[in-house]
Amino acid sequence: MRRYASQWKTFVGLAPEAFVKLVLLRRETLRECPPPIHDYRKPPHARPLFYERRFRVLFEDFATATDSFIGNYIDKSLNVSKRG
Repeated sequence: MRRYASQWKTFVGLAPEAFVKLVLLRRETLRECPPPIHDYRKPPHARPLFYERRFRVLFEDFATATDSFIGNYIDKSLNVSKRG
């Protein structure tokens, strides 16, 4: 929590429940998360993306800048070959 100092109001609201679950009940509920099915090399929808409208950065430029990260981390963790 100390790394997110700007979120102190949120933590104040969450603290009572977190204290009860983590300290008193000594329990943390987890659930399995399925692997993502989204291809991160394609835009999520056909409409202009928020950052394209707001910052005038095209998806193609974003995709080029993030391609090596997706290939090195996302695809490897999912055992996916590079899509073209």
